[in-house]
Amino acid sequence: MQSYVLIHTEAGRARAVAEEARRISDVVFAEVVQGPYDVVVRAESRTLGELSHGVIAPLQSIPGVIRTVACPSVAHRALWDEELEPAYAAR
Repeated sequence: MQSYVLIHTEAGRARAVAEEARRISDVVFAEVVQGPYDVVVRAESRTLGELSHGVIAPLQSIPGVIRTVACPSVAHRALWDEELEPAYAAR
């Protein structure tokens, strides 16, 4: 399952947060961006549980991270396998 994680950091910490995020095994990329968030991460995991425990929790423990917003790709079949959002399933 592909997911994007939007990260709001303390001022001046975006680069350090992105560098630390890249060390997490399921993280594919982490980039500093402009806009309402400071860092965007793309991660790949097998389940939402793995995303939560293997990506989100480690990201939230990085010094300088204020808030994270996880955005799992709704096009990915793994979401439907877990039956978490049947309203978005193809009809």
